[in-house]
Amino acid sequence: IIDLISSNLKALQRSATENSLPFFTQVVEPKISDSFWVNLLGKGYPVPYSRSRWCTDRLKIRPMNEYILSKIAQYGEVVIVLGLRKDESVTRAQAIKKHAIRRTELKSHTFFPGAYVYLPIVDFSTDDVWRYLNESPCPWGSKDTNEELFALYRDAGADERPLVMDESTPPLGNRRFGCWVCTVVNRDLSMEALIESRGISWMKHLLELRNFIASFKEQEQKEKYRDHRRRNGKVHFKKDGKSVAWGQTTIEKGPVSYTHLRAHETVLDLVCRLLLE
Repeated sequence: IIDLISSNLKALQRSATENSLPFFTQVVEPKISDSFWVNLLGKGYPVPYSRSRWCTDRLKIRPMNEYILSKIAQYGEVVIVLGLRKDESVTRAQAIKKHAIRRTELKSHTFFPGAYVYLPIVDFSTDDVWRYLNESPCPWGSKDTNEELFALYRDAGADERPLVMDESTPPLGNRRFGCWVCTVVNRDLSMEALIESRGISWMKHLLELRNFIASFKEQEQKEKYRDHRRRNGKVHFKKDGKSVAWGQTTIEKGPVSYTHLRAHETVLDLVCRLLLE
């Protein structure tokens, strides 16, 4: 995915320059202090799960919001183009309708008064998206880009709901791609399918590392790999399974952070084996 995105950005920038178009590409990244590994192992944050997705805010929302604010300060207002679609979910459709601005194709931004949102494929279905990509050449000159994207999704989701463009086109999965280390989902089905369909050996170690980290959510692993002290030395105590105090008491201690040496050693071992291969 990263390779595909990088090659697309380079091709887009090259095409814009050759055609004298006022486009430029810039990759927005989180601060090191907000990165996944610094927070998980450096600060001892618990792994992200459905009710606590601290990773989304730090890795995606914050850096993008900072970039948007910098452009509003520079130009007074901005228009953000997003690939959101009503067909994705009922919740997404309701949110899109809520932010609609009368007599315009623009939507209001949730937080920034100087920002507007334009959704060019808002009424597309998933089939519409793939049909367009399959039938239309890439506008910035990478003729193989759509085929490569098509193959990537096909190989990562062969057992999902099939999407068939025509009789000569193989079925395409409806699977999503997220962070390879995501612990919110129970299994990384995309990575499992890519390992099986493409035989990517180095990815097996990523999956092993991801599954190990995801196991931190289990109570047995919490007790084994999470420390009972915060970084400031205070101890977390609980009673009847509920947090009740920070300090020195005789109540049962509860797990806090992942700064336990055994967790570090296991992760380091997996990373070293990945690098060696």
